[in-house]
Amino acid sequence: MIFFRKLKYKFTLKFAIYTVFCCLMFSCNPFRNNKQLSVSKDLKSLEQFGKSTSFPYQANEDRRLSILSNYKRLQTGMNGDEVLSIMGNPDETNTLVFLGGSPKGWFWDYNLSKKFERAPDDSDRFVEIYFDTNGKVKEISVKTE
Repeated sequence: MIFFRKLKYKFTLKFAIYTVFCCLMFSCNPFRNNKQLSVSKDLKSLEQFGKSTSFPYQANEDRRLSILSNYKRLQTGMNGDEVLSIMGNPDETNTLVFLGGSPKGWFWDYNLSKKFERAPDDSDRFVEIYFDTNGKVKEISVKTE
């Protein structure tokens, strides 16, 4: 009987450690500091949105008009500096990476409204720009209505 209690304890402890490890790996992005090579020369200005924003977020009128009037000028194949010159600084940047792999690209978000800091919501409105590993615009996703 004592053997089974020890076995159960070891299994429970291993399971708990494994569960915590998996939760941390999937909820935190350990690759967050990957540099966006060839995407922009001004990386420091791209990492400020979540730290200084309260949620739900609503872009002010000037920011909203700037995003809505400029995103149509974007084209696939542009580099990050060309995007910055048209759109200004994005609200958020993220690395596209599979767990344990190398970056597959990046995306920049220009938020018109956002309900939660770290979770998407159907009511969010944005322009999202996807870059490939060469730093060129691969796709532009728009949800403004």
